[in-house]
This record gives sequence, C-alpha cells and structure tokens, in this order.
Amino acid sequence: MHASLQIFCPLLDHISKALEDQVNFKLELVMVCLRIHLCRLLTKMLDSQILNYQPPEE
Repeated sequence: MHASLQIFCPLLDHISKALEDQVNFKLELVMVCLRIHLCRLLTKMLDSQILNYQPPEE
C-alpha cells in the first residue's frame, strides 16, 4: 500500500503540473488570438476612417 502511494503521489503532482501548464498555454493562446483580433479591428476602423475622411470645408 505504502509503495504504491509513493508512486501515485508524484504521478498526481506530475499530472496536475501538466494540466496547469496546459491551462496556461491555452490562456496564452487565447490572449494572442484576442490581441490579433483587436489589432485587426483597430486597423479596420482606422482604414474605414481614412477612406471616409473628408477634409473640413473652409
């Protein structure tokens, strides 16, 4: 019983660490995707503003 616990506990630690890394990785991916999306949105907005720009009439 005790020997199997000695094997099992580090295994659990390893699994939880791996899960943690995976979650962090997924979070980073989401952040990167969000940044790209935001950049695209901003450039679209800027593009449309530049295209629709009309100089003020004097």
